Amino acid sequence: MFVDLANKLVTSGCNVEVLLAFQTPAELNQSRLNIDIPVSVMGTSSKSRLMRYFAIARWVIMNKEKLKQFDVIHMHLNDGLVLGLITKVVFFLIKRNERPRLVFTCHMVGMAVPKVSVAINALGIFIFDQFVLMAINDFWKSRIGEKRFSNVCVISNGIDFNDTQGISGIPVELSAKKSCLQIGSLSRLEPERRPNLFIDLFSIIHCSPIMGSCRFILGGDGSMKFSVQELANSYNLSKFIDFRGLIINSTNFLKDIDIYISLNIGNQSGIAALEAVFQGVPVIGIQLDEKYSVQESDFIWSSSDLSAVAEKVIQLHQNIGLLNQVRSRQHTIAREKYTAQVMAQNYLETYNTLVDAT
Repeated sequence: MFVDLANKLVTSGCNVEVLLAFQTPAELNQSRLNIDIPVSVMGTSSKSRLMRYFAIARWVIMNKEKLKQFDVIHMHLNDGLVLGLITKVVFFLIKRNERPRLVFTCHMVGMAVPKVSVAINALGIFIFDQFVLMAINDFWKSRIGEKRFSNVCVISNGIDFNDTQGISGIPVELSAKKSCLQIGSLSRLEPERRPNLFIDLFSIIHCSPIMGSCRFILGGDGSMKFSVQELANSYNLSKFIDFRGLIINSTNFLKDIDIYISLNIGNQSGIAALEAVFQGVPVIGIQLDEKYSVQESDFIWSSSDLSAVAEKVIQLHQNIGLLNQVRSRQHTIAREKYTAQVMAQNYLETYNTLVDAT
């Protein structure tokens, strides 16, 4: 997300620099970063989170004058939350119009994380000049609209579809016509992402007497890798599931999939689902917010009832015309609302508002 945002901001005329809490493998995301964008690494790759936070604090103090030159510092994830707090303290005695504006994008919406973690993230509302949510659920709804939380807003994800291959035309003949339907998803196999839901869903689909032959493809890696595989074994599904591990090139991964399963929070989905849509793969969502009721206007249909999701998948498999309609509608909406250009424009308007404010 930050790579596409940074690239689009540069093309919009902004001077952008990427600050990394620690160095990550370049092939995961930095390989697509505009070569004119400088990158600074603040911390170390130490597994000790506390040591990394000390490294970030030291970097901020040592680079105070450098940070003062930015109009906006935009932060993400837990390291970004710590960076924001440290920066706030360092610039506490400096007048508002002489310090950079602090923006934080909160990714912790609707995930199965401890309530204390969500509460800690929520404290960012009082630290940052603008607190941006990528999606919204009941917890965050109460923090939007109130006067004291006027700095909270929602900005949807977007991707640079020009970097995605295979979207220039939606194929007339669908791979779902094959005798073996391939249902897939790409996710981090971590507890907060609830990857067991994918295995539970596939078990329901596999047991359907009208489904016929089908396979499931699950990409991604994480601490739950082996427990997810053990769950598949308990369902006797191992020979029907292709575990792909860490995916570097999502384009090639998505070429093998007929119907993509996403994790939705309200009417929002993740980056991988957008990549699927732009590649012409129809998407059905597992809804993580159990209180959410699907709306006719939703970009991606979803339900927290896995049986209902399975029925939807089966329905699309049996009705090629309906599947094409879903594919076409999602593709059209994504081009209008979920591009990196739209996302960057929304953030740029937010930045300008903050900088112009007295």
